[in-house]
This record gives sequence, C-alpha cells and structure tokens, in this order.
Amino acid sequence: MPSSVFALLMGAAALHAFWNALIRGAEDRVATTIAVAGGAAFVAVVVLPFMDQPARASWPFLVLSTVIHIISYLLTARAYHEADMTQVYPLMRGAAPLMTAFAAVLWLRETVPTMAWVGIAVISCGIGSLVLARHHNWSGKGVIYALVNALAIAGYSIIDGQGVRAAQAPAGYVLWVFLLTGTAMLAWNLALGRHAFAVRLAHHAWRGVSGGAGSVCSYGIALWAMTRVSIAVVSATRECSIVFGTLIAVIFLGERVSVRRVVATLCIVLGTALLRLS
Repeated sequence: MPSSVFALLMGAAALHAFWNALIRGAEDRVATTIAVAGGAAFVAVVVLPFMDQPARASWPFLVLSTVIHIISYLLTARAYHEADMTQVYPLMRGAAPLMTAFAAVLWLRETVPTMAWVGIAVISCGIGSLVLARHHNWSGKGVIYALVNALAIAGYSIIDGQGVRAAQAPAGYVLWVFLLTGTAMLAWNLALGRHAFAVRLAHHAWRGVSGGAGSVCSYGIALWAMTRVSIAVVSATRECSIVFGTLIAVIFLGERVSVRRVVATLCIVLGTALLRLS
C-alpha cells in the first residue's frame, strides 16, 4: 500500500474514533447519533455544489447504502447504550474487515495479497479475544448489537466500494451518501418527536456539527482509498481506529481497560502493520 494512502487512512481512523467518542460521551446517545448524521448532511449541503456529481450508474448503490447506513447509525447508538466504548467499539470496527474481505473475494472477485490475509487474521484474533474478555461492565446485548453492526458496516463498505468506482467522483458520492442518510434520519425522528426531539437535537448541536464533519472526512478518505487499493485492504487498515478509540475511552471518558484488552488491541495494531506491508 502506498505510504500516502496509509497515512490518510490513519487520519481517517482517528477521526472515526473521535465522532464515536462524542456519541459515547453524551447522555442522550440516540439524539447525539442523529445529530451527527444531521451534521454530516449539513456539511454535504454546503460542500456539494462545488464538487463533481456522481455518475448515474452509482445511484442504485447510493440508495442501498443509505438504507444500511441508517441501520448502522441506530445499531451504534444501541450498542453504546448497552456497553462501554472499550467493549463494543473494537467489536463493531474490528469484526467488519474480515466480513468485508470474504465478501470482496467471493462477490467482487478481488485479489487479496497473502500478507493482507495474515494481517486480517491477526486482527481477527485480537477481536476474538475482545469478545471473550468479560469485565466489570460486560454486556451480552452490547456484543450482539456490535456484531450485527459489524455486518452492516461490511455491507455498506462493499456497496460503497462499488458505488464510488462507478461514480467517477469520490467526493460527490460520499457527500450524497451523508446527505441522504442524515436527511432521512432527521425527517423521520422530527416527524415522530417534533418539538421535543428538536429541543434534544439543539442541545447536542455542537456534537452534531463536529462529529458530522469528522464522519464525512473519515469515510470520504476511505472511499477515495478504495479507488486506489482493494476494498478489503482499505476496510481492514482503517480499523486502526480501534486503537484511537481505546485511547480516547480510557483517557477522556474514564473507562477502565483490562490487560487482555491491551494485548488484543496490540494484536490489532500488529495486523494493521502487516496490512501496510501488503
């Protein structure tokens, strides 16, 4: 993988951990999740007029991706409601690359280098250790929500990997993804809650705008990278966000982390390094 692509993916990983920490650190995680989606839509509205628009061939992918992104946002909020970030974030982000790699090979017929498979396998070992690592605030429901969300993440990664290649305009494609997703989530929840929900959103406005901007930049970098290297390798590499997420959770959210989790996180780092060499 080119050094420039790898460096940008590390930045994307840090941004992804940042906006997830904003949701985990909020009291009202559902409202904050939707505020982040709305913030991303706001960023898209502002920037889209200055970008090339995606080709018509990419629109079926956009529609399907929007549906899966909405499901993923809701699963994220539920996972953080049930468990600590140090438990569910590594599962959501770490299990997805293995699922994505198999889908890319079996469905898209992509070729994944041997070293990349070794890296993905090492990451998976770290994930398996995290699944088994019970601690003072261990939650079975949190694990279930996290793993189902990992499946959703793998789903939209594959769909968007195809869509962004068909779009011939990576920035325009990713902005439309966030515009459609955020608008749909805001409209649905405002229709249900109206004034009360609008007040909840306003209370989390700063988290929404900052988290939304981070979300757009993080995923935009990942989709751009998918036009340069294989979807499976990009998906696995950006999951170094697990390391950033663990650091944020421990340092800023005051969550405790066991020795097993530290070792598991180091396995993920090692797997990411192997992917860099692939």
